[in-house]
Amino acid sequence: MINELDYYYKKHPESKIQDFIKYVYQKHFGPGHFIVEANHAYNLLMREADALEPVAFREDIYDYVGDVYARVNLRPYVSYGFDLRELSAWFVSSGGAPENREDFTADLEELRAYLIGKRFSKDEFDALTARFRVLDWRPFSHTPHYRNAYHPAYRLINRKFITDELRFAQFRNFLRSFPPDELSLIAIRGGDEGMLTKCCERTAKELPVTVIDQNRFNAGVEFDRQSHQIVLVKGAAPGKCAAAIYFDDGKNPDHRKYDCDLIV
Repeated sequence: MINELDYYYKKHPESKIQDFIKYVYQKHFGPGHFIVEANHAYNLLMREADALEPVAFREDIYDYVGDVYARVNLRPYVSYGFDLRELSAWFVSSGGAPENREDFTADLEELRAYLIGKRFSKDEFDALTARFRVLDWRPFSHTPHYRNAYHPAYRLINRKFITDELRFAQFRNFLRSFPPDELSLIAIRGGDEGMLTKCCERTAKELPVTVIDQNRFNAGVEFDRQSHQIVLVKGAAPGKCAAAIYFDDGKNPDHRKYDCDLIV
């Protein structure tokens, strides 16, 4: 789980201990603690969506939370025109999974060691987990510090509901964050050839995208730096490019790559 925590921490460096614990809690139990009747869940979602305010940073459309769940961020989800009723249905359908407290406890111990290694307070971690344990792990929120930094607005769903359209929008949303007036080299890995080709071809209709393989890249192929293009390098090591994207097909979670800037 260490690589997973590193990825989370890189994306949310303002997280406090309670926010890390919430991540591990959601990883194991999903939205089950929050599930309500379907119409009520939809009405709550609509009210939250209507009250959304813009933020000054780019949000991914979704963030995976372990092997089973994903946080779907409302602001980009709505801005790309996706259906809130469908999201609400996914949210309701994602509840009720059987709980495995043993795996959860094991991951908490791993999280404890991780945070102590990052110089977080051992005493604070132990006090928080003791309090949550006494409350039988009833729902708890993000910290005020986290809420002020990230203004979280999301729904937790089973990642089986992440559609091809959402994956493509996630990919395109990230690429559109790069400056249009300079060359950007981006490593892409994972997934299958068909998935990568499909996403790249669709994106090329909106953005100046070129795709090459790592052999041409390693051979020192020259690019026209006046063409203001995005060059996607299939299979390249992340450190050799400005950014890295990993396409997760969900088939081999033990081999998932977290040394990247985005997981699709």
